[in-house]
This record gives sequence, C-alpha cells and structure tokens, in this order.
Amino acid sequence: MGYVYKDELLGWWYGVLPRGCELCMRGLKVVVFVTGVCGVNCFYCPISLERRRVDAFYVDEEKVEDLSDILDEIAFVRARGISITGGEPLHVVDRVVDIIELVKSVYGSKFHVHLYTTGLGASPTVFKTLERAGLDELRFHVVDEWVWKYVEMAVHNLSIDVGIEIPALP
Repeated sequence: MGYVYKDELLGWWYGVLPRGCELCMRGLKVVVFVTGVCGVNCFYCPISLERRRVDAFYVDEEKVEDLSDILDEIAFVRARGISITGGEPLHVVDRVVDIIELVKSVYGSKFHVHLYTTGLGASPTVFKTLERAGLDELRFHVVDEWVWKYVEMAVHNLSIDVGIEIPALP
C-alpha cells in the first residue's frame, strides 16, 4: 500500500517520488529551457511573455549562447541532473539530443536527465532517439485526452521512467 505525502511548498503526492523530483527538491537540478515554442495554449501557462511562443533558450534563467553555458551552470551549482523543459522540447528534438549527449559525456551515465513534454511532436522514433541519447525520465503534462496515447506509447516502448504531472489550481 502506498502513502499520500504533503509538503507546504510542493503540494501532495502519492508513493515514491521520481528521481528527478528528489534531486530538484534538494536543489541538485539545473533547469534547461530549450524553447518557448509549444503548440498548446494553456490558460495557466507560467512561461513569461518574452519566452512564450519564441525559440528562447535558457539555463537557470540565463540565456544560452553556447551549449558550454549549460556545463558552466551545472558546475557552478554542483548539480546532479538537469530538467529539460519549454514550451515543447520535442519541437527542438535535435537540440535536446545534443544537450543530453553533452551532459552524459561530461558527467557520466548516472547524471540524471528528465524531460517534460505534452507529447506534441512525439513518435516511437523520437522516443527511442531520446532514450539512446541517455534520457532517464520522461514526464508528460497531460493537457488533453490525446496526450494519453503518447503516455501509453512511451510506457510500452521505453525502458526509462515515464510519469505524468497534472497542474492544479487552488
């Protein structure tokens, strides 16, 4: 039997948190915002107007000029993983693969990488490409019923961790 946990800052969750969440809660993750381009129009979108719907690229709120900027930030904060987010990271999947391969080549296979997606732009080929690059965890943002087919596709075809997050408003 699982347990429901509550944290004043993080909210509620059931069971064991994924590795990406554990590292983030301990301040050991770097956030890599790979694009503001999305394709979904969520009324609660937290992305700033400067980044929304444009190909913005940031690491922990600093504009990325070169992929080495990501390595610099990882070293500076002594991170043990990265969270790849956007917009929709699958719209710039080649950039995402380059980032994953770079951090894994420098920090090793145990350096944790998770990616947030709605599934827009997903396919079995894209998922396998991300897995081969070294992605550890795929986290879906279920914005509509059509996302569930991508969740199912990932669960059945990948050996990495797959999960969902559902935003809730008070």
